[in-house]
Amino acid sequence: MKEWSHDELHQLMNADPRLKDKSNKVYSMPAPVSLDEWGEQKHRMMQIYAEAVGCKQFADAANFLDNVLEHIKKHCSSLEDWKSVASLPEHRDTLQTLGETFKAQKKCCSPEGNDYVCYCDEPLH
Repeated sequence: MKEWSHDELHQLMNADPRLKDKSNKVYSMPAPVSLDEWGEQKHRMMQIYAEAVGCKQFADAANFLDNVLEHIKKHCSSLEDWKSVASLPEHRDTLQTLGETFKAQKKCCSPEGNDYVCYCDEPLH
């Protein structure tokens, strides 16, 4: 298992002009106004993170993000709603548990939303 922080991911992306260009395109998109737009931008960045670290199991990471978005949509009707409650313990705890579950199953994921955990170097992964 390998873990990368947000800063470490950006160092990897900055070192690769192709990934830097992809990342810049995502960051230059208009700020998301809906949960779906926010989720799409998160998916795009996670795919870039997966490329940067050489992850072969992006489907696991995408599934993790889908689970996060499902939780958010159960409790919030808009991105603004989510921003106002995201730091509440019940949401933080649920998302932390989800991250721990994926990690226990050795599934690649982004438990903090801007980091990356990859198990591709593990046997039988």
